Amino acid sequence: MQQMCTAYAKKSLKRWGKGLKVNYPCFFGNNSYIGDYCHFNGMSVSGTGYLKIGNHFHSGSDILILTSNHDYQTGNMIPYNYNDIPRHVGIGNFVWLGSKVIILPGTIIGDGCIVQAGSVVHGKINKLSVIGGNPAKVIKKRDPRSFNECVKKKKFLY
Repeated sequence: MQQMCTAYAKKSLKRWGKGLKVNYPCFFGNNSYIGDYCHFNGMSVSGTGYLKIGNHFHSGSDILILTSNHDYQTGNMIPYNYNDIPRHVGIGNFVWLGSKVIILPGTIIGDGCIVQAGSVVHGKINKLSVIGGNPAKVIKKRDPRSFNECVKKKKFLY
């Protein structure tokens, strides 16, 4: 199943790095850029903006990433008009998303972050943050010494 899901994902990605593993079906927008050694367990990306994911990313299942908003401010239709407003999403290196995470348009997640299952994430999340909830808030920080030592020694989960 992994080979089939990975091959299908590559058809919609703009760019992907080496070591891509897609274990369960994922639906990427055609403005999605994926780094090296990323592992996906079920994700849907929707919107007109771009998604950029760094290296050594891991996800749980049922992730939803939105890369645009409806335009409800201008135009002559309610609740919104036909225009989408692209809001790019960036996810750093060594990020781990738990299952059923929702990432809203315009979100930037820093290197080394961990996002608790079921969280709704928006805004800028500083590196090494462990976040959770709706809306997601910082629960604690990862130990930078330990994290940097693992990066330096290339101790990565594949």
